[in-house]
Amino acid sequence: MQQSATQVNIGRLVDCGVLDRENHDVGKVEAVWVDDENHPKYLAVSTGWLALGKTHVVPARAAEVDEVHRKVRLAVPEDAVKHAPSFDPKFELSPEDQQKINDYYRGQAVPASILEGRVEATAEESIPLKEEEVKVGKREVSAGGVRLRKIVRTETVQQPVELRHEELIVEKTPGTGAPVDPNTIGEQEFYVPLYREEPVVQKTARVREEAKLQKTAGEERKEISEQVRKEELEVEKQRKPG
Repeated sequence: MQQSATQVNIGRLVDCGVLDRENHDVGKVEAVWVDDENHPKYLAVSTGWLALGKTHVVPARAAEVDEVHRKVRLAVPEDAVKHAPSFDPKFELSPEDQQKINDYYRGQAVPASILEGRVEATAEESIPLKEEEVKVGKREVSAGGVRLRKIVRTETVQQPVELRHEELIVEKTPGTGAPVDPNTIGEQEFYVPLYREEPVVQKTARVREEAKLQKTAGEERKEISEQVRKEELEVEKQRKPG
């Protein structure tokens, strides 16, 4: 299936074989120059007729593309391509360059509609008016985050405890008066151990509480502003003088 070169992706035109309007093999597409709407406007055709580094320039409008066989059929004859202006495809075409190209093809009797994009419509023909529309999609991006960090605080806890201790009480009572051996009288020492309780601190750990994390999603409404273009039809009546 054939379609216009201006409707084909630029990348699919490069390296296509080029035929003139009589289907003569001319060369191949070396590069593509585009218009303000990024549509193919001129084709850089390498033919082997020029020195290395330059190509012949032909208008892309009205050229037909056979994507199956990767062929581009031009709307101009081979001879017109052979003598067409040549430019280095690595550089953009200036307005003066484009004027030179258009002037050349006008001299080859190429219709102005091919060069200027002007189309003559019949009374029964419908003219499509196109417009752009905006479709707003969504994507998820990082919005930062929340960092949680456990810290340890020290506090003093007061807890009472009862501690027991021993004391020695010496109580004297009257003797019985029974006789004893005088030789048993002398110095003697006695020792009575005393005990007391002291606090022993032991610490254990337990789970006091848990902090459960849960993300919730909120929504906000934003108005997206974007410029779109649309075609309108202006009607201008032209009257013949007299």
